[in-house]
Amino acid sequence: MTKHRILFVDDDPNLLSGLKRSLFRDFDVVTALGAKEAVGQLKAGKPFAVIVSDMQMPGVDGIQFLRAVHDHWPDSVRVMLTGNADLGTAVAAVNQGHVFRFVTKPCPAEDMRNVLDAAVRQYELIQAEKVLLEKTLTGSISVLVDILSVTNPTAFHRAERIGRYVKQLMDRLGIDSWELSIAAKLSQLGCVTLPESTVYKMLRQERLTREESEMVAKIPETTRGFLRAIPRLEGVAEIIAASVMPREELYAAIQDSKHDNIVTGAQVLKIAESFDAALRQGVPPVSVIANLLKRPEVFDSVIVHALDAISVEGRPANIQEMQVSQLHEGVVLEEDIRGKNDVLLVAKGQEVSDILMLRLHNYCQREKWDKCVKVYVFRGQSE
Repeated sequence: MTKHRILFVDDDPNLLSGLKRSLFRDFDVVTALGAKEAVGQLKAGKPFAVIVSDMQMPGVDGIQFLRAVHDHWPDSVRVMLTGNADLGTAVAAVNQGHVFRFVTKPCPAEDMRNVLDAAVRQYELIQAEKVLLEKTLTGSISVLVDILSVTNPTAFHRAERIGRYVKQLMDRLGIDSWELSIAAKLSQLGCVTLPESTVYKMLRQERLTREESEMVAKIPETTRGFLRAIPRLEGVAEIIAASVMPREELYAAIQDSKHDNIVTGAQVLKIAESFDAALRQGVPPVSVIANLLKRPEVFDSVIVHALDAISVEGRPANIQEMQVSQLHEGVVLEEDIRGKNDVLLVAKGQEVSDILMLRLHNYCQREKWDKCVKVYVFRGQSE
């Protein structure tokens, strides 16, 4: 059975040695002589289940250290060890360091072992809840994406393209944000409230009726409303809602440095969406970038310049003709697919996914209908 890692932090080397000797059979004990050495241990190795810190240490005291641990390594359970058991110290330790237990010196080995057992159980509970929440979150996102793909394939495939552009921008700019990645995937979720024909007109930038324009304008806020009810997706919802704001207006509205990820994420998403919309109009990528750079009050020029690194359908491809019933995953439509009575089934430029492929095959069987369409087949795909 794997032993849980415990970090003891104190300025007394003899006390640390004694703790290690008495507890090493039950725990993987690591010691640090002071807060500075402890931070090095935290940054260098695997996570610790429990961190036990002395209160009185030179330089950084135990409360300051455990407060930093809570901010940067929140999963570790924190225990305070002190010879000064006054009420003020205890209150500060709990309120600032979010301490699980408060232990006074001297502490017999058996008592310390009992405290650590309780702290480890708390750590395991935190980890179990975290795994459950992550699985629930992943499942919720998957369901939302599937709903969009079935109810509004046009919007779904736009979200796929935007997701690819956002990922490439994040790689180029060195952005590490799971919230932005998910925001790109779910950015078009509000389109489930729109007719497919309206989404198609919106993406082609065709003239909309007044009612359609009002519906389209509400998409980000509608999406935000869907997502805010899901735990841990509040940041994703804010990125999507803020993506409609021009750069200068966004920076003026959100000046708190704690929300820098929302500001940057919203601009990356806005630029990716604008880039995609222009490409769908047939505007060359170089011209799209030049046009966006002419509007610095709306678009962040640093992010726009990063568009140079984006691969836009840059893979070697051949145009071929295929029966709709024979389309396979990965090909990209070179033309619209229109079914009986000229009903638009799928718009030009969309990549065929497994769900879209199944939907088209079912349509062909149900309607006893088929036709030949032009598609891009990329190198390495089966033809």
